[in-house]
Amino acid sequence: MGPDYHINVNYNLTWIFTVDSGFYYLARLHFCETIPLVRLVNQRVFSIYINNQTAERYADVISWSGGTGIPVFRDYAALVPDPYGTRSKQDLWLALHPDMDSGSQYGDAILNGLEIFKLNRSDGSFSVPNPDPRVGPMSPQPYSKQPVKEKSKGPSRLKVAVTGVVLAGGVLVLLCLLYFLIHRRKPKEKSPKTKVTSLPEELYRKFTLAEIRTATNNFDEALVISNGGFGRVYKGYIESGRTLVAIKRLKPKSLQGADEFLTEIEMLSTLRHRHSVSLIGYCNDKRQMILVYDYMAHGTLRDHLYKTDNPPLPWKLRLEICIGAARGIEYLHAGAKHTIIHRDVKTTNILVDKN
Repeated sequence: MGPDYHINVNYNLTWIFTVDSGFYYLARLHFCETIPLVRLVNQRVFSIYINNQTAERYADVISWSGGTGIPVFRDYAALVPDPYGTRSKQDLWLALHPDMDSGSQYGDAILNGLEIFKLNRSDGSFSVPNPDPRVGPMSPQPYSKQPVKEKSKGPSRLKVAVTGVVLAGGVLVLLCLLYFLIHRRKPKEKSPKTKVTSLPEELYRKFTLAEIRTATNNFDEALVISNGGFGRVYKGYIESGRTLVAIKRLKPKSLQGADEFLTEIEMLSTLRHRHSVSLIGYCNDKRQMILVYDYMAHGTLRDHLYKTDNPPLPWKLRLEICIGAARGIEYLHAGAKHTIIHRDVKTTNILVDKN
């Protein structure tokens, strides 16, 4: 908030999020006191409100964390009601307000980070009806159900984190193109003159075979980073060496035909998620089937678990990896335009980025 506490005490620090009604939401608030002057308990105290209800009366980051520069978080669960069964959109409000009644020195409030988890209903579903575009989100009305404060440690928190749906972590799920359930197989043509359909140019960049050869130093064996039943993956450089990419070259004897290859790319154009690897472009020159992806700097999850010189992964990071992978898979199953079943989830198909 601002430097003048006389002004601060007259206002709330407020965030508004549009969510689906009829669900519980877990709000995870991250705090870290970074101002050197604030180092004692009761120097900065504020209240936390969720949907017009008091979630925390006396929030004191120093009291929670034990000192300056030490991060801490608090979890609060709140129900966004759906009294009429319409499954409409509603606004979820979060507000912080300085508390001067406690005798705190600074009339201020802070929040360093926020995650919102949508918790599934008792039937295990996250689904909601298609929204009516004419109906906007509703502002929350006061109701008797108080936000429930969750403990920030213990197994129950981990369970909530797994069942929630938010964006977090730095793990990306590798979408193995050859394992999609919805392969559209067509009879192959034996003639080498089979006409190949093309994709709209705005979907992805189309690379020439010459560009791919340049990027991989003519498919240099030294640049191979992965071998699989589908073919090889090379580390490559495009944009005059400025951009590092992963180049997947499908085997010539792959079960996919050229039309299926392009159909699959068109399908991938509908997938946009933080936990899926981004497709940059493709090459289908001279009957080649090549895909160009973002490069994942730290390789596969397996590279960090088995027969490796890499340092052991902390258990907290392993949990984040599991949650990130689960979110990517959940998106394929329920969030994408077309349902996609991965069917080959394993450590070699989970990639770790530079974060």
